Amino acid sequence: GLPVVSTDVGEVGRVVRDGISGLITKDRNAPTIGEAVLKVLRQRENFTVGNCLKSVEEFTAKRVLSRLYQAHYELDG
Repeated sequence: GLPVVSTDVGEVGRVVRDGISGLITKDRNAPTIGEAVLKVLRQRENFTVGNCLKSVEEFTAKRVLSRLYQAHYELDG
């Protein structure tokens, strides 16, 4: 339920919706990341708990593991 500030690495872009559930920076330096954190703090109304939770709902343990178990059963069966 909290907004995330991250650099654009790995799968972050699949989970964090830039400007909705957090901010993703292209630069990996402290001033850029610090500015992003300040922007989130200054604009809290844009980064609601609902938006943050909605952006990760497809990554809940139940959903992720159910797909994994299904693939396992298909291979095993």
